Amino acid sequence: MGNIVLNISSFKRWQLIVLIILLLLPLYFLNLGNSSLWDLDEGVYAEMAREMVLRDDYINTFFNYQVRFDKPPLVLWITAFFYNVFGISEFTARLGIVFFSLLNLIIIYLFAEKLFNQRTATLSVLIMGTSFQYLIQSRIFYMDVPLTFLITLSLYLFYLAYKEDRRFYLLAAVALGLGTLVKGPVALGLPGLIILIYLGPVKFIKEFKYKWTYLSMFIYLLIALPWHILLWNNYGSQFLDTYFGYHMFTRFSQAIESHGGPWYYYLAVIFLGLFPWSAFLPWQVGLIKNKWKEKKDAFKFLLSWFLLILVFFSIASTKLPGYILPTYPVLVFLIAYWWDNIIDKKLAGKKYIFSSSIIILIGLILLSALFYLREDVINNYQQYIEIYELLFFFPLVFIIGGVLALLMTIKIRRPERSFIVYLIISYISLLILIMAVIPGIDQAKPIKILTQPVREYKQKDIAVASAMQMEAASTVYYTQREVKFISGMKELRTFLDHNPRVFILADEADYQELKSMNSNINLIKSHAGAVLLSNFELNS
Repeated sequence: MGNIVLNISSFKRWQLIVLIILLLLPLYFLNLGNSSLWDLDEGVYAEMAREMVLRDDYINTFFNYQVRFDKPPLVLWITAFFYNVFGISEFTARLGIVFFSLLNLIIIYLFAEKLFNQRTATLSVLIMGTSFQYLIQSRIFYMDVPLTFLITLSLYLFYLAYKEDRRFYLLAAVALGLGTLVKGPVALGLPGLIILIYLGPVKFIKEFKYKWTYLSMFIYLLIALPWHILLWNNYGSQFLDTYFGYHMFTRFSQAIESHGGPWYYYLAVIFLGLFPWSAFLPWQVGLIKNKWKEKKDAFKFLLSWFLLILVFFSIASTKLPGYILPTYPVLVFLIAYWWDNIIDKKLAGKKYIFSSSIIILIGLILLSALFYLREDVINNYQQYIEIYELLFFFPLVFIIGGVLALLMTIKIRRPERSFIVYLIISYISLLILIMAVIPGIDQAKPIKILTQPVREYKQKDIAVASAMQMEAASTVYYTQREVKFISGMKELRTFLDHNPRVFILADEADYQELKSMNSNINLIKSHAGAVLLSNFELNS
């Protein structure tokens, strides 16, 4: 691998891309379908795609057998396709997201090569592909990775259009239209504002003198509008108020579902999400300053891209880690270009030593924290002891790897081998996560295991209620029935009075209260602090 970093010019572009993707594939496919769905969003989207197949309706979107205007349907369509071909499962629910992720890595390679050089492109894909947050979100049915891909693709195609041939605007319009069908108008607004900042108002307006600009606008509307018009025609103001009002404007102006955060929220997310590569981010300011004359246009474009998205989502009241993912291509381009310069010079410098020391320090802090928590875990969280012990691998990998990387560069003066050490650190950490930690965590997720008797119960004349404190959307997916989500014992009592045959999911701590409330309550199954109950005999 070290020879590849140095001698990439001996590979054809397609050969290099294939080699890198093959290297990364285990991280993206191993155990992909072995863990149950995560609540809340993954459970919602997986079920919405399932109900598309069930209803044979690919226009109107439903969750819990009721119409829901959450997200546009493109990723749901793709997931429904995989459901139809390979069957409904956690694996097929996530398969489309993985393909978007891998396509994004290919575009990152092409984009970095266009802005910088082939080695920077290679390093960019390796850094992005082994980034903690990017990998995790590539293995969960969220919309952030597809949106990131289509924003990156649209900006890449715009750059080609502006620099080489305006006909690329037509393809950019396709990417923008598909992006709008993933997450709404934000997929058009963010790239549009980035381009406006990059070009400035005067040059931006001048782009409208080309016929390709107007034709691309037509193509965008042709792709993005029909579904929106159909839903507006079917549901009128209900669609507009929910889709645009709640899920867009309200999310921006208010912290809904307790998803708020301070102004520096995304700075913390970036540091954790890109670790250990984020340890090299502080030096990008100096890199830009030193290379400004040589790469002014590329840096201007990347800064417009990063700052616009960072400021936009930092101002927004609702904050979630995935929102910042579209900035990651910019950050990995810069980190990779910094490494490209380090490898050329074969010098470490104080900045490299400092960043490597930060990685080692973070490892030591994590190790100390785990030792500090040991007694509490043994006394109060015995069921998580195996996961706790696995967590020790992470700080040990960071510490040992950080020391080795320092030696590679300072003593041996082979920074390309130091890069490989950090790549191995990330790779091993992620393998431990997906092969051991996530499966361990899955044992503490109750919904799939508890709902097995409900799935196996063939009679349809029953109701299903969830009185758990956590509103687990995956309950609908796993029971394959409409679920009544209930808050409070009073509401549950009323529900039981009107439904003589009910399966009830509840927190284990509430079981005795439920039993005292209704003597007919039967305990069917308990797992991970939750219970499945019924108010009838299963064999009746």
